[in-house]
Amino acid sequence: MKKILSALVLGLMSATAAQAADVRFMYSTVDNKNSTYSDRFAIKAEESLPDNYGVDARASVSHNRSTEAITAAYEFGVSKKFPIDKQTSVYLRPELGTSVPSGTSGNHYVGFEVGVISRPFSDERYKLKADHAWIEGLNNDRTDGTLTRVQATYDVTSTLSVGPRVEFRRGNTESDAITLILTQKF
Repeated sequence: MKKILSALVLGLMSATAAQAADVRFMYSTVDNKNSTYSDRFAIKAEESLPDNYGVDARASVSHNRSTEAITAAYEFGVSKKFPIDKQTSVYLRPELGTSVPSGTSGNHYVGFEVGVISRPFSDERYKLKADHAWIEGLNNDRTDGTLTRVQATYDVTSTLSVGPRVEFRRGNTESDAITLILTQKF
């Protein structure tokens, strides 16, 4: 599993460096709502396309501190932004993913995310993002539910930003997470 995840992360990093994309490195502490806690590490590459479209790929691995269980997850999405004004956009994003808990062959899912991104202050180094996703398992109901996230980022430089995110997952899997995100533009 470690070799597969390492290969995927290296592949994402090299592909995005060649494509001038944004790469997000994320660390989360997760309250699994079953009296266990996990650490989650993720990398997400996102490429902007013409006409406000975008594509992204994410890989993550979670380690449950109590049970020692490992869960890998992979997700791909396509987004379309709709500018409201100079500082705010709404976006839509269908997604397709797989979650692979220890000892299983994986749970496949589809989702649909709606979100808003804004730079609401006169200092445009600050960005706020809020989104909500509906997720449905394919041929299973283990991944059915919703995911709501709110994040704030600060542009440290023109190519580097950092910020926190909170997320709330509800449904057949329930968790709350606090995430630190570092984004590097290539």
